[in-house]
Amino acid sequence: MKVTVADPIFKKIPHFKVGIIFYKDIVVAESPQMLKGRLRFFQEKIKTDLFGQTILDYPGIREWRDTSEQAGLTDQCFTHESLFQSIRDGKDLPFIHSAADLTTFFSLQFEIPISLYDFDTLRDYIKISFQEEDEAAVPDGAQQNRHIMAYDKNSKLGGPADNFHYANVTIHTTNAIQLFYLRPSMDTSTAKKLLDSASKMFTQIHSGTASPYILHEYKREISP
Repeated sequence: MKVTVADPIFKKIPHFKVGIIFYKDIVVAESPQMLKGRLRFFQEKIKTDLFGQTILDYPGIREWRDTSEQAGLTDQCFTHESLFQSIRDGKDLPFIHSAADLTTFFSLQFEIPISLYDFDTLRDYIKISFQEEDEAAVPDGAQQNRHIMAYDKNSKLGGPADNFHYANVTIHTTNAIQLFYLRPSMDTSTAKKLLDSASKMFTQIHSGTASPYILHEYKREISP
């Protein structure tokens, strides 16, 4: 499956990077106690931290906020920030299943938006681009909405500020793909270590195999 980042993304966010991990032959089930324990620990740590700081003191949240403003994005709250907000507001994050819960854990740990999809539901390709309103439909003087969005042939998948229900991973999923919306300031060597660490933990829990990739300004497309 070809995965592409559209050129306009790099015009607005020159150092945009997205990590991609393809998983094959995985087994999704209820989260093991080890993962549930780590998630609970992380949530308690964040609650404690937020007594003495704000959400914007987390570098990953601050950087995506700044990136959004600099790029003129309409997005103001990204999915990882929403997780921190829920914890701050005293809401326990729900356990869903092992793959979704581990994705939540990664998002908290790395402070970045991460999406997870059932690979076999997707069609033909994934393209990450701006979703923009038709300029003719925007009234004079009004701000044009601009969001980062991933698509396949059939539908919007979501993006760093949106999680849709199309191609959701379930306990019946055997092949999956994760998209890591990395901090633009992160160098590719650090990003590779992050993806290697994440893929190792994912396959420890779900078995199967993992193939990680990074798209950036000098490599905008993969066809594994």
